Amino acid sequence: MAAWTRKSVPAYADRKEFEYFQQDQAGKKYNCDHIVSTIKISPTRALVIGAYDVGRAVPLDLATVKPPESLVEGYANWRDAPADAKKPPFRYELTPNDVLKHLEKRVVIDVPNRGMKLNDIDRAVVELRDAGSIGPCPDYDDLDVSLATLLEVFKNPSSNPEWKERLSSVGGIYLMTDYANNKLYVGKTDAKQGFWSRWEAYAKQRSGNKLVDPAFKDGRLLLSLTRMSILAVVPRASATEAVIEKHEHRWMNRLRTRVTGYNN
Repeated sequence: MAAWTRKSVPAYADRKEFEYFQQDQAGKKYNCDHIVSTIKISPTRALVIGAYDVGRAVPLDLATVKPPESLVEGYANWRDAPADAKKPPFRYELTPNDVLKHLEKRVVIDVPNRGMKLNDIDRAVVELRDAGSIGPCPDYDDLDVSLATLLEVFKNPSSNPEWKERLSSVGGIYLMTDYANNKLYVGKTDAKQGFWSRWEAYAKQRSGNKLVDPAFKDGRLLLSLTRMSILAVVPRASATEAVIEKHEHRWMNRLRTRVTGYNN
């Protein structure tokens, strides 16, 4: 069983990004015929991503690797690590195996705080999620979620009823953080709109913002590296345009997003 903990590859990242990431290893780690890949979603829980058949491993020249944009920083850190801290890099041939396809991103297993070893297969199943479920919705103050994850939520609303209920019942001011380009955007829902419908537009790359949408179109904004969080909650029943705009301008000024971000 292979466990991944790096934040650069979230559980709901693009599948091609995830598979690119796991094929490259420091040293010959996959001394087996098959692996089950998981990603830690909490200190003691991991989500099963899928099963793979292990083929041959070939030496990898990190200087010539051109990873997806979302993985560039991780590969740069690997390449620039001190020589004595490195194991020779290898690229594995990994072929998806459909034996667990009906359970992908549904099975949550118990994992130790110390992490798992590749041969650590005796783990307890602690949760079986509905197909398309990403688990419980965090409290508003703790909500910090990638657009890649939100897209899964919007594709499967019946499997994520708590997310729809909580994000539909309130609106207010939100923050979009673009980790690929280190830029911010402060946005608002209108008086009749909750976070649910506003964020759905972002996840589907049609926000209506004249700076954000072109960044989606030309590939500068990546769903897996763009995160949404809530700065201020305004109950829809008491929301007015004046109240919401007051909150929005306060946060724009504090974060200087007109100068260095996507606000204009």
